[in-house]
Amino acid sequence: ELWSESMRALAVCCVATATALNVQRRNVLGGAATAALAVAPATAAQTPAVGFGLYKTPESDAEDAVGLALAAGVRHFDTAAAYGNEAALGRALRASGLPRSELFVATKIDAKAPVRDQVAAAAERLKLAPDCVSLHAPLA
Repeated sequence: ELWSESMRALAVCCVATATALNVQRRNVLGGAATAALAVAPATAAQTPAVGFGLYKTPESDAEDAVGLALAAGVRHFDTAAAYGNEAALGRALRASGLPRSELFVATKIDAKAPVRDQVAAAAERLKLAPDCVSLHAPLA
C-alpha cells in the first residue's frame, strides 16, 4: 500500500514540479522555508503554499523543529533521503496527533539509484506514504 501511494506521489510531483514556480528562502532552525504556488495534482489535493524544509537540520533537532513548525500552523514539510532526517519528520508528525489528511509531506530520492527501492525505503523511514516524491540531483 505505501509503495502504491508513494509511486503515485512520484508521478504527481514530476508533473507538478514541471509546472510549479518555487522560490526557496533560508529560514528558521537551519532549515529552508519554501513558498510555492499551490498546484492541483491528479489527486486534486492542494499543495500548501508555505512549507518547512529540513535541509541541513540534524536528525537530533528535526523533531523539535517540526513540532515548532506545526505549532506555528505549518502543514507542508520537505525532506530528502540525503538529509538524513526523514525518520525524525515521520516521528514528529505522528506525535502531533494531527490527521494525516491535514499534512503534506514531500521527500526527494537519489536520481542515480533505482527508484522503486528508494521510494519504498523513504516510505519506511517516514512510516507514511509521502504526498510528493522528487528525483534529487543537487548541483552543490
